[in-house]
Amino acid sequence: MLIYAAEDDVDDRDWLRREFIKPKDWRLQLFKSGRELLTALKHGKQPDCLLLDMSMPEVDGFEVMAFWHENGLGHIPIYVMSSSQGHEEILRERGCHPTAFLRKPVSQQEFAKLWTQRPAV
Repeated sequence: MLIYAAEDDVDDRDWLRREFIKPKDWRLQLFKSGRELLTALKHGKQPDCLLLDMSMPEVDGFEVMAFWHENGLGHIPIYVMSSSQGHEEILRERGCHPTAFLRKPVSQQEFAKLWTQRPAV
């Protein structure tokens, strides 16, 4: 499974790298910004899912969610990572409905549980 993850915080990226190395059949591609993630979505291989931080400079998670929604990428599950409950409310108000919300720090076990429970596409 190919997982794209956008996270601007170095410590959080390191945490994700350590957490998601465990399952051998998972490949984690980390991006330092929403802009890098959008470039990969536009020009790279489509991932099996996205892990998305909401608070990033330049292009934030809200802009990535808008791109995801407006460009027919809804078949790609998107998991929002945040330490703020406010992001969940804002996304719902904007009509964006990610697959799930994950509280930071995100554990591989928590993600794996949500991944196996995701609705079939």
